[in-house]
Amino acid sequence: MNEVIPAAVKKAKSTGATSIFGFGWNTLEFQKNMPTRQQLDAVCSDIPIYFADEEGHKALVNTLCLVNAGIMDKNGNVLKSEVRGGEIVMAADGKPSGYLQEQAGTSPSSSDNQRRKANVS
Repeated sequence: MNEVIPAAVKKAKSTGATSIFGFGWNTLEFQKNMPTRQQLDAVCSDIPIYFADEEGHKALVNTLCLVNAGIMDKNGNVLKSEVRGGEIVMAADGKPSGYLQEQAGTSPSSSDNQRRKANVS
């Protein structure tokens, strides 16, 4: 991901994209060191990033994506910590890590308007 994410960000910025959506990463490759929203933020914090795993059941997202989906506010406060049928994985500090599983990763609990705003539908 160290090569893929920066390349996706560069392409998005050069084309004026308002979101970055990726698909196909393998969770087994990151079992011991799952990327965090802060790591994604370090590459790009001004465009929502959403990367679904190869099965479409899990996602890695940056902070802006979490804010746009109504999971966090722009000040870092947690607005939603649970999603029926899914998991918003929390970090040691009690805030979302940026790793979403099952229904949280597919974002069905967000309103359609929030999903459109986050560009993660």
